[in-house]
Amino acid sequence: MPGDGTTGNFTKPSALLLRVVIYCVMYTYLFQTDSLPSSHSRIRSVIAAFLTGVVVFGTSYYFRGLLGGHAGDFSWPLNAARSLLLGNNPYKLTNLGPETFPPDVLLYPMPAILLIFPLAYLSDDLAVSIFLAISSFLLAYAIHIRMPHCTPILASASFWACVLDAQWSILLTFFLLFSLLSPLSVVKPPLAMAAVAVQPSIRKAILVLIGMIIICVVTIPILQSWPFDWLENIVRPRYRRLVVIWTIPGFLLCIALIRWKDPAARLLLALACFPQYPDFYDHVALGLIPNTRKRGLIFAGISWILFIFSRLTGQRMWSVVALYLVALVFLMMKPAIQQTNLAK
Repeated sequence: MPGDGTTGNFTKPSALLLRVVIYCVMYTYLFQTDSLPSSHSRIRSVIAAFLTGVVVFGTSYYFRGLLGGHAGDFSWPLNAARSLLLGNNPYKLTNLGPETFPPDVLLYPMPAILLIFPLAYLSDDLAVSIFLAISSFLLAYAIHIRMPHCTPILASASFWACVLDAQWSILLTFFLLFSLLSPLSVVKPPLAMAAVAVQPSIRKAILVLIGMIIICVVTIPILQSWPFDWLENIVRPRYRRLVVIWTIPGFLLCIALIRWKDPAARLLLALACFPQYPDFYDHVALGLIPNTRKRGLIFAGISWILFIFSRLTGQRMWSVVALYLVALVFLMMKPAIQQTNLAK
């Protein structure tokens, strides 16, 4: 689903900016090194991740209140889960989105609906805020124990665009970091192939693909027609999609093929090759590419510059393409022998 554009219409920007500043300061002091944490710092990692979830929950709940309490794009899978409870086929409905959104069909596969099924019993604003808080907690903890130099990703424009637009990219980035969880990326197919691309071996990549297929197959008894109904929905012509590598400057991303053995290069190419909505929220995982904390902070800062530029000028597509090119620069700045171990 396309973003609801909420990140471009702040009713009280000063309050939101204050939250972001507090959050960035918190991470500046809690995550000061690029080294892996010792066993003594695990508790600090949990506390920091918990604080991340709390701040994200508060920000999301507050922002959803400004918008009348609806869940934005998260309304589609959330209302789809509710329609299943009533015995309806959500893939045949066009009124699953917020009332302020134009009617559209459901584009999420059944595994996505089942993943957030327990939230269907909650109000929209509470459900989406809990979802984002849990996603942020998981990603923050995983990054600190696996890739502490990547903590600036949590202060990037893409991360906060994902929070404010109620998207899945934070959770999907968490899935990228663990091979056993990577099959769950099937909840959002355009980004699922990135989970396959970052696997350290062909064998693991095949296993992830098989895992995705199994997850889809086991959900068929719930609604036997869903694979066909879903395919019918996604092939319908609709809003404009961006394939970064097909743009005139985007083809430069092919340079990343030089570093094909590096999972970070494969991640960049996979994200650039699949259709996505031209906005910032789908690109949280790009923050995994810089190989030092300092470069990560610079990348996060540049993401905010491009984000603000996109809002002031309306050039969202070209701002996203520019973000990919910046990621390419950071990828090529790494020594050729140094590879980013993403999935584990």
